[in-house]
Amino acid sequence: MILTVSLGTMVGCSAAGEETEAEPVPEQPAQEEMSAQSAPAEASPGDDQTPEDTTTLTFFKEGEPEEKQAVPALGDGYLLFLPDGEWQQSDADTWTSAVNDQVRLWIAHFADKSMDAVDQELSADGYATEDYALWQKQEDDLIYHMQLADFGADLWGVFYCYPADAEEGFGRELPLIADTFTLSF
Repeated sequence: MILTVSLGTMVGCSAAGEETEAEPVPEQPAQEEMSAQSAPAEASPGDDQTPEDTTTLTFFKEGEPEEKQAVPALGDGYLLFLPDGEWQQSDADTWTSAVNDQVRLWIAHFADKSMDAVDQELSADGYATEDYALWQKQEDDLIYHMQLADFGADLWGVFYCYPADAEEGFGRELPLIADTFTLSF
């Protein structure tokens, strides 16, 4: 009797395993030229960093996809991911590209300011809003952007600039880097 029950259980379990099929994974839509994605990267066995410490930034330059390994850059209460070895911290909340010192990224905390106050401050500095969360201005041959990070009553700005002739390069990469901004406290 024990043998019969055991064999019946084993057959039932194996039959249940055969009937279970994996759900199909939906195909990802094709990426458009302007789109980008950020996903956790797998660390190599010899790396000192864990997968949570890195990210792969995928963006399109001149219509071709490009991937870069990015590591966290920590600031006062925030973090963002910068391509590994390509940026140097030049001030407490400012980073400069290692290949072009005109390419910069900096963070501003709009502590205790309303959205209207931020908008007025940026407008007075020559920025025009492109949409709710993105402002832009151009001075000489430099293009400046400010991407708003809205955490309810806590507003932050991710600013970046690059030469106008770098629109197809840094102009594609910097918005993706700005998208990685998050609070760390």
